[in-house]
Amino acid sequence: MPFGTKKVAYISGKKITYREQGKGKPWVFLHGLAGNSKSWKFQFNEFANDKKIIAWDAPGYGESDCLPSNINLFSETLYELLKNLQLTKIGLVGHSMGGIVAGHFASKYSECVEALVLSCAHVGNGFKKGLPLQENYQNRLQSLTNDSPASYGHKRAIAMLASGASKTAINMASSIAAETRSDGLELASRLIQETNNTRNLKKLKLPVTIVYGDKDPIVPLEKTKELIKLIPHSNPIMIHSAGHAPYLEKPEKFNNVIRIAFSKF
Repeated sequence: MPFGTKKVAYISGKKITYREQGKGKPWVFLHGLAGNSKSWKFQFNEFANDKKIIAWDAPGYGESDCLPSNINLFSETLYELLKNLQLTKIGLVGHSMGGIVAGHFASKYSECVEALVLSCAHVGNGFKKGLPLQENYQNRLQSLTNDSPASYGHKRAIAMLASGASKTAINMASSIAAETRSDGLELASRLIQETNNTRNLKKLKLPVTIVYGDKDPIVPLEKTKELIKLIPHSNPIMIHSAGHAPYLEKPEKFNNVIRIAFSKF
């Protein structure tokens, strides 16, 4: 069933594609390294009846143009997109790489964010700019180059989901990851590798919910604990038997976390 009308905005001459559906308070969703705006199908289906749901294709994903791997530029682009859509207050959800962007954005543009949900996120790896990509990112790029899209997508799904994930979750994760572009993957990998959100996250005063899967094979629990420590007023919520994609592995539980986190907005 179709969800989220695909739309296009031009930000400083760069094309950004996004999905939008519904009317009401705006809730904005930012996907991760193996995702795109389609990642949020279950959230569109759940919330678009009485909320305006918006999910972007991050720079280098979907049909969005690439940007330099600069976290400030990503946040500025998101801010300009919201201005373009005439949105001044949002509920913001960021998953993994999208969580790094969301955390930075909420710090830099705190007046725009009513409440923040960080899903399977961390502070960023904080490596010096210009260094070669870490081996795990190089391996992903090599797989994307050498494998068929379907094979790459399936490998990424199996790598990030908890064992025992449903066929629906595996198929959805596989098909979305299969759409990954090499330029976007390299850009996003470098963004994660070079960003350090420690100072930004310490400044957050708005309501923050940190949601994570207890079977996440991508972001280890130590990184989640670091995130929680940096935002002591946050509300950490673990989703049992979920891996690195609780929004599609356990959508009912994940959606309930979102509903509670944004209950006052």
